Amino acid sequence: MSSNPRGTLDDEWSRKKTKSLALILMRDERGRGDVVEESLKDLDTARQLLDMGNYEGAAFFAQQSAEKGLKALHIDRFKELKRTHDLVLLAGALGLPERLIDLCKELGPAYIYTRYPDVVPVENIEEVSKELLGHAEEIVKWIGERR
Repeated sequence: MSSNPRGTLDDEWSRKKTKSLALILMRDERGRGDVVEESLKDLDTARQLLDMGNYEGAAFFAQQSAEKGLKALHIDRFKELKRTHDLVLLAGALGLPERLIDLCKELGPAYIYTRYPDVVPVENIEEVSKELLGHAEEIVKWIGERR
């Protein structure tokens, strides 16, 4: 046991994350397990939030849906979890068509501007969130066709 309490917490957190990843990989022989389910849940949440008028929330969950879908496919293909929120990086590593990579470029920033108050707000967030939801649906559909 480490004499540094913070080190002990960090080690415990690392073990939990490793165990978490192992469970994801074990749930489905293709390596997608719960990550795909979470991606679809986030897509549904984005739709519900959009219907409720919570446009920032809809944009955030649309981004999360695409990110989790891309990570699930990455786990499937490479048997590792890529620790990033960069949709373009994930999409490029997975060989998505350029048009879908462009959609990732639009979706990616939603992770930041929907969470941090010191970021310049997006104009026309209602329209933007509708577009981002469509982008996420298209990306998740592409991923689903490759399962």
